[in-house]
Amino acid sequence: MPFRSKSCRFGAGALVATLALLGLQTLAGAVPNRPDFGPFIEEMPAYEGQTTCSPDPKPGVLSFERRVLKAYPDTSSLGISRGCDVGGTSEHKEGRAWDWGVNADVPSDKKEADEVISWLLAKDRFGNPHAMARRLGIMYIIWNRRIWTSWDGWKTYCVQRDAGCFAPGTKDARVPHTDHVHFSFTWEGALKERTFWHAAQTFVADVDVSPTGDGFWTAGRNGVVASSWGGSSYGSKGHGYLKKQVVDIATTPSGDGYWLLSRNGQVSSFGDAPRKGRVTQKPFTASGLSGTPSGRGYWVVGTGGRVFPFGDARFFGDLRNVGDSVVAISPSPTGKGYWLLSRTGHVAAFGDATFFGDLVVEDDAAVAMDSTPSGLGYWVVTNTGRVAAFGDAHSYGDLSTEELTSPVAAMTATPSGLGYWLVSAKGRIDQFGDAPPSQRRFVAPPAAARAAPPENFTPLD
Repeated sequence: MPFRSKSCRFGAGALVATLALLGLQTLAGAVPNRPDFGPFIEEMPAYEGQTTCSPDPKPGVLSFERRVLKAYPDTSSLGISRGCDVGGTSEHKEGRAWDWGVNADVPSDKKEADEVISWLLAKDRFGNPHAMARRLGIMYIIWNRRIWTSWDGWKTYCVQRDAGCFAPGTKDARVPHTDHVHFSFTWEGALKERTFWHAAQTFVADVDVSPTGDGFWTAGRNGVVASSWGGSSYGSKGHGYLKKQVVDIATTPSGDGYWLLSRNGQVSSFGDAPRKGRVTQKPFTASGLSGTPSGRGYWVVGTGGRVFPFGDARFFGDLRNVGDSVVAISPSPTGKGYWLLSRTGHVAAFGDATFFGDLVVEDDAAVAMDSTPSGLGYWVVTNTGRVAAFGDAHSYGDLSTEELTSPVAAMTATPSGLGYWLVSAKGRIDQFGDAPPSQRRFVAPPAAARAAPPENFTPLD
């Protein structure tokens, strides 16, 4: 299969800043400033029972408590912490469980409790099930004699009898949870290390075409990888919050693997993508990654313009000390050269790559480029959806006249060079030329298998 060049991008700080204020919005719309998420989401929370005693309330639980009480000021908190010598095993003793004071026998209380629980377990607009519970790291909920767990859904918690409420099929008495809702959090959720607290990590980082031309791989900033055409994933880094978010993806020539590039220069290999090294220079902020035609090497470029070759990739020059932020690298078809794209739209050619022109931008920013199969042309794309064609590249349309709800984050051309896709930060997909249709809104892959607790799991209030 012919080798395809790559488009790359680096996250926009302004976009991250607009998401700094997060808020909880229930189905009733009680609280404004709801987090504005992209399509990428972490796996279902796995069960993590109490193993230590650290009852001080953890920040994620405290924040969730405050947001719910602000949304429903007529309700109360029955507490987060519990003494180490009180009762049996409970996440309360690690400060990562909260009891919300609502009464199932009071219609208004029951309505509010059901609203919040429905909000936590509903699908989001991308089709991700249990979206808010996953983003918050809530592993189980007990309310009104029922329990929802991330691994088994809703079950009966206890059966009401004259003598009390008992676990199904046993004589074990349980608190019916009719006067409060119990929420238990994983450690990630309790420590604010889920995407609810880092909404920018849910956005698209970059895309790269499948060699068959069926579609493209998409990487989220949180390291999750999915395809636009239903192809299988070879793995990801999307198991939770990433301190160094993913900024790029590059597929191998076979299409049976890919590399992920993190902001700190770390390169992760999946499928048949070989591991050839990572950037160890510090400080370093990575912005782009491209593989060689053989698939036995790759280049990494940083925002400062420096290029690092690995494997059979060769160094042909770079833009270090130029003072213009570099956002993308695209190799020539031979692998004996490459182009670098700056945020201001300037293109620099090295090796056998030929300069065909550049795009000077003022009110927007260049975010991606890709070359034609012949290497005699390329496209430059801005965050406003403008596509500029140079050399033998042809324009098949763009989004520059549309009012976008999120900036364009990435592009990739079809193997024929007769079309391309544009993808926004929040997952909108637009195809042009011979690019086959994809879903207009990107849907992340389904949740991974959920880690169930031990057989003797007994959630305690």
